[in-house]
Amino acid sequence: MKISTSEYKQRIQLIQEKIKTSVIDSLIISEEEDIYYLTGLTYKSLERLFLLIIKENNVSFIVPKMELAHLKKLTMSMK
Repeated sequence: MKISTSEYKQRIQLIQEKIKTSVIDSLIISEEEDIYYLTGLTYKSLERLFLLIIKENNVSFIVPKMELAHLKKLTMSMK
């Protein structure tokens, strides 16, 4: 079953709504399964840092430079 881009956007928007009503200002996600659930992005976490950061009005990643090409594919499909 293929999950649509709009479903991934809705999942992130739900978290952003929760952030707006909570005492936190961001959510930092590092688990492969959670990042996949929220974005559809697959990667293999070895010893390199790979983070998804969700804020009230912003979503960003901290990734190794060698993963940028893979990440650009995701950001193009999420627009």
